[in-house]
Amino acid sequence: MPSSPTPSSFDDFEQQQRSFDLIDRHRAALAVEAARIAAEAPDVAAAGLAGLIVTPEAPEAETLLQAIGLPAEAAQSGFLGIVPRELAAAILRDVAAEAVDELARLEAKVAEGQRPLAIVLLAKDGLRLGLASYDGGEAASG
Repeated sequence: MPSSPTPSSFDDFEQQQRSFDLIDRHRAALAVEAARIAAEAPDVAAAGLAGLIVTPEAPEAETLLQAIGLPAEAAQSGFLGIVPRELAAAILRDVAAEAVDELARLEAKVAEGQRPLAIVLLAKDGLRLGLASYDGGEAASG
């Protein structure tokens, strides 16, 4: 006889769903911002960009946001923005090294002619990855 789900498994599912919803909610805006950066600073975009979402509840929030040059108070509101891809990869190496390979697999799914925009979400319940794409001044969610 299958066991019925425990309340904590529902909580885990709900937290995971909220994480994916956060990525979905911000995907298009992050892609637009990446396209703007690419138009204004093509050399920066050529090195690669990534979206970063850090919720205030993420265990790494304060340390991570200070490391990218934000004041400690920034951890109280979290972070949503574009960072160099290499910074996103470094964060992944520190938090979950195996996710760096997943990042590359996600980026490979972008259509030809589009630039990949991996989205890294750090939340209370862990790490999530998402993907968007952009091209010059035009953004596309993916």
